[in-house]
Amino acid sequence: MNILLSAFSCEPFSGSEAGNGWNWAYELARRGNNVFVLTSPLGRGPIETFLRTTAIPTLRIIFVDLPEVPIWFGQFRLLAQCIIWQRRALAAARQLIADVNIDVVHHVTWGSIHVGSQLWRLGKPFIFGPVGGGQVAEPGFQRYLRGGRIIELVRSIIVQYFTGVLFFARSTVSHSALVLVTNFETRELITRFGAGRIEFMLDVGIPETLLVDPATRRRDTACCLKILWVGRLLPRKAVLLALEAMSRIDPSIRFSCTILGDGMQGRYLRKWIEQLNLGDRVTWRGQVPWNEVLAAYSKHDVFLFTSLRDTSGAQLIEAMAQGAAMVVLDHHGAKAVVAESAGIRVPVTTPEGTVNGLARALERLAGDPETLAEMAKNGIKFAADHTWRRKVTRAEALYHDVTSRV
Repeated sequence: MNILLSAFSCEPFSGSEAGNGWNWAYELARRGNNVFVLTSPLGRGPIETFLRTTAIPTLRIIFVDLPEVPIWFGQFRLLAQCIIWQRRALAAARQLIADVNIDVVHHVTWGSIHVGSQLWRLGKPFIFGPVGGGQVAEPGFQRYLRGGRIIELVRSIIVQYFTGVLFFARSTVSHSALVLVTNFETRELITRFGAGRIEFMLDVGIPETLLVDPATRRRDTACCLKILWVGRLLPRKAVLLALEAMSRIDPSIRFSCTILGDGMQGRYLRKWIEQLNLGDRVTWRGQVPWNEVLAAYSKHDVFLFTSLRDTSGAQLIEAMAQGAAMVVLDHHGAKAVVAESAGIRVPVTTPEGTVNGLARALERLAGDPETLAEMAKNGIKFAADHTWRRKVTRAEALYHDVTSRV
């Protein structure tokens, strides 16, 4: 099958959007499909380095130049570039299909409803996603968004009232043969935009080598509860919410927490740890290589995820694959990813109620090694259903289905 992928972010040996884009391309090509990838030059160096040592005859990378966007766009600069880049990608795609008979077109990154795509205009069966973007941070939790309150407020207003007007969301989903969504909030949003066929698919996947044997995942019951928090220290990730929850844990319960990641709120983190009297229990290691993150998953009992807004969270699947029990907020991607058998989902109500809910969840797991072990086993089982091999196998079936309906 000849597949045209739109992957603005695409880079081997990477996580997040760039890693998703690369894995879609690489895994589909490895299965013998002829894959043509439209991507930006952002990942050009790593892609060319990889392909110099690993020949993949069925994979062709087409770099489409980035448009110039004024630097005063700030943190929205890359988003603006991506939106404008879609038109350049359309022109490149039209040149390609003049020479190649493309069977299906699939937009995989960015995985956001707001960016949209112009490739539905090619007149080929078009699949959009997996995408998120319909979720917004819960009102009332602004104190955790230090450094990003205004951004989140503006974004929430845009999502709720202007996405279908300002961006290409409405035209994209209404012309898609299939839209793949990653969470319930995004499904609700695109249903209003006239999407026809909608299915759920996580935007992340894992290599099979990441899965551990549950039998080897044993906890030292004589030790304290080991908690892990991983992510960029962006306001919406709400690391302060995690810290406050740990400060409410019963003092008689022994626990330790490791925080991995850096970012905007890194300037406040040490002060917050000190103010909450967590200096002897919380260790912040900053940003570390991915292989060290993987090692940390396997050495901790619980993965704590406190994002106030997140499409899904690659860390959730990675942590489950390594046998960590989950404590997450019961909304957005975490609600769709973490089954009750693999962790505890804490309702997002009020800041006080949510902080206490997280604390009680951690206390419960600290005193229940059998539940920890059962959640670890169930998490590994869930993660096994979301390897890249299984993801592209399902995608191929969807490709054949949408092309057969033409």
